[in-house]
Amino acid sequence: MDILEALKEKLDCEEVPERLDWSLGGLNQTAVAQTDKGIFFLKRHQEHSDDMYEAEAIGLQKIIETKTVRVPIPYAFGLSEEEAYLILERLDIEGHTAESQRALGEKLAEMHLTPAPRQFGFDCDNTIGTTPQKNPWTDNWVDFFINHRLNFQLQLVEELYRDTELRKKAEPLLNRFPDFFEGLHVKPSLLHGDLWGGNTGKLSSGEPVVYDPAAYYGHHEAEFGIIEMFGGFTREFYRAYEALIPRQEGFQERVGAYRLYHILNHYVIFGDSYRSACLSLCNRYH
Repeated sequence: MDILEALKEKLDCEEVPERLDWSLGGLNQTAVAQTDKGIFFLKRHQEHSDDMYEAEAIGLQKIIETKTVRVPIPYAFGLSEEEAYLILERLDIEGHTAESQRALGEKLAEMHLTPAPRQFGFDCDNTIGTTPQKNPWTDNWVDFFINHRLNFQLQLVEELYRDTELRKKAEPLLNRFPDFFEGLHVKPSLLHGDLWGGNTGKLSSGEPVVYDPAAYYGHHEAEFGIIEMFGGFTREFYRAYEALIPRQEGFQERVGAYRLYHILNHYVIFGDSYRSACLSLCNRYH
């Protein structure tokens, strides 16, 4: 069924628009539907199966279950003849204030402190942007991150761009990565997974909101790999977060490795304009 039929059959809407005005929002097309059951936010993508949106819905639901930071409610997902679609709660999201940044830091830390499974991974594989993200349940965080994050992205770079030099440049970091955790006990935390400034805002009430997750259970510091890439997070955010989860020694070394995962992913998605940033970061660990 198409997305308008889904609004009728899955959400019991009797009045739906005759047509939708789609716009390009990031890597998806988005639209808003006014119905007799309320206003819904719609996403579609013509190059992916509904597994991508099912995984996003599962990630949103997991965040909801922590009762911490606000996310849009996922209502339905599916696949028509031409596209995958996702139907979400429509929220009026505004830019942050200092107070909502503080609240976001506090709520994110509370989410990271919520009791989680004993292993690292997730209930399903998902995507980071449009790139597959593998999440097999794994006992050891170092093994999980090296094998299913860095090595996986390096393999994609080799396959897509025939770039074998980058793996050689990354070898010192891969070899040193276990040393960054000496004396550190890592517990799994639920991560948003793709928390950059464009995936967060606030409601008119001041309540912070995050969306478009690439959720999994991992080291809480891994969240900062992308938080620190593009800016948009203030001192109020960091102070509130660190009041609940203090920064531990070696944070910057570990976060550099976590950032490399996201820069590699940008290389995979957007091309070799991100190659120099990957090389520069790898050179820090030589």
